[in-house]
Amino acid sequence: MLRLEIFSTKGGVNIEVFKEIIKAGKISPPTLALMLTCIEHALGAYSDGVYRHAEFSDLARPRYVFHLESFKRIQDGAHTWANNFAINLYKLIIIQLLPL
Repeated sequence: MLRLEIFSTKGGVNIEVFKEIIKAGKISPPTLALMLTCIEHALGAYSDGVYRHAEFSDLARPRYVFHLESFKRIQDGAHTWANNFAINLYKLIIIQLLPL
């Protein structure tokens, strides 16, 4: 999802996020939390087994904060793992962008 939204369009409307990710060489915790929140929201639209449209809005903020705090707890307990995860996710996305 992150690859399609941010990298496939070389930023598009998300150019600032694109630039931040490229500069850091890893995916930041806020970006990870936002992506998890988006995925959770999309899956929730099918929670009854049938698609029900729901706007993605500020109502999702508590879930975003939950995901961000969860990742930060992981970082606190396993800093090296969390850093490697963020770097390796970035590398995986970059590799997928390369032509075959």
